[in-house]
Amino acid sequence: MIKGKKFIYIASPFSHSEEKIRDERVEAVEKFVAKLQCDYAHEYVIFSPIVHSGHVSKYMPVGKFQSFDFWIGEIDNYFLELADEIWIFQYDGWDISRGVLYEINYAEKKAIPIRYWKRYDSFYSYGISPIKDE
Repeated sequence: MIKGKKFIYIASPFSHSEEKIRDERVEAVEKFVAKLQCDYAHEYVIFSPIVHSGHVSKYMPVGKFQSFDFWIGEIDNYFLELADEIWIFQYDGWDISRGVLYEINYAEKKAIPIRYWKRYDSFYSYGISPIKDE
């Protein structure tokens, strides 16, 4: 817990051979996290490795700095360790995502509560209303 707020780690799929799909995944989780932060900033600190690092990876050299091992081992594990809960954003591909499966396994081993948010009802679950495009 950070200053009386639960630290929530958002797991969502990212990697894909097509840049368009990666961009769609980033946009979807950005909207999800934005809505959560608007509605729940008073009780949760929300962290998404995709939102907070997804765009940065475009500017890093190909190789080590864009590898799964770098992001999980050098960055994400530290945030997973802080998590009071892990929320899984079930966007297309979440159930076969190497990263999401790793994060679920990590949470299970550490007995960190996991909450699943379905792609299409994620903004309706737990009292969250849908985001309206304006």
